Amino acid sequence: MAPANHKSDLEVYVEKMSVFFGMETRMPHSIARVLSHLLVSEPPYQSTNQIAASLQLSAGSVNNAVNMLLQAGLVKRVTLTGDRHYYYESNPAGWKQVMLLRLQSIHHGVALAEEGMKLSKDSARLKAMYDTYTIFESEAEKLIERLNAIG
Repeated sequence: MAPANHKSDLEVYVEKMSVFFGMETRMPHSIARVLSHLLVSEPPYQSTNQIAASLQLSAGSVNNAVNMLLQAGLVKRVTLTGDRHYYYESNPAGWKQVMLLRLQSIHHGVALAEEGMKLSKDSARLKAMYDTYTIFESEAEKLIERLNAIG
C-alpha cells in the first residue's frame, strides 16, 4: 500500500512544470501550479473547485491564479451548455502572445543600452550589453516573423 502522501506521475509532472514556470517567468508558485494543472488536466476544462481540490489550494488562491492567468491570456473561460458554472482551460494562443512580448522586450534592452552609452563616459560595460542584445534582437525579429506566420 502506497503512503497517503504518494504523488502520481502526473502530480509530480505538474510540480516540475510549475517550478519551471516559476524560474522562467518568476510566476508565483500557486499560479504556476494552476497553469501547469490546466495543461494536463482531464477534462481539459476545470472549475475553480476542481482545481482547488486537485492542487489542495484554497479557493482564494485558485481564483487569484485564474484571474492572473486570464489577464495574461494563458487561460480562457469556458461555459458548458446547461451548466451555470465557469470552467477554465489553457489557451493555446496565449503562448504566442507571451513569447512575442518577451522577444519584443529585447528591443527595449537595446534602446536602453544605446541611451546609456550616450550618457556614460566609460560605456564599455554598456557596449557589452548592447552587443549582446543586438545579436538577440536580430534573431528575435526572425522568431517574431515565424510566430506571426502561425496565425
